[in-house]
Amino acid sequence: MQVTDFGLAASGTEVWGKEIVIPWRWTPPEVFEHDYWCQKSDVWAFGVTLWEIFTFALIPYFEISDDEELKRRVFKEGLRLAVPDDCPIMVSHIMHRCWCHAHADRPCFAQLAQLLQDASAAHYEDGPLFVM
Repeated sequence: MQVTDFGLAASGTEVWGKEIVIPWRWTPPEVFEHDYWCQKSDVWAFGVTLWEIFTFALIPYFEISDDEELKRRVFKEGLRLAVPDDCPIMVSHIMHRCWCHAHADRPCFAQLAQLLQDASAAHYEDGPLFVM
């Protein structure tokens, strides 16, 4: 599996100026509202990546084709991705923690690693789903 970076993402992007490409479907509110990036911005995107894994690579917010509508609904109205079918409840809680509006309320990656290990151990009797 390869996870792309912002510059390579092709779906749901907008060019700011001549060099910056923004994939809105993976972008947290602080970027839209304040043009502010931090490590917790990556946590938001990681939550979207988890959602993609459990939906077998659906495009986030696939039902919204217009970027302006997407930005309004996600950043101003608080829309979040729906829990995928067959997603363990503990993993869905992790996703939603990644999508807290305030970046300070999101877990750090060390916390995410522990949360995923705990979710894996609790859900899969034959061995862990995630190995860190």
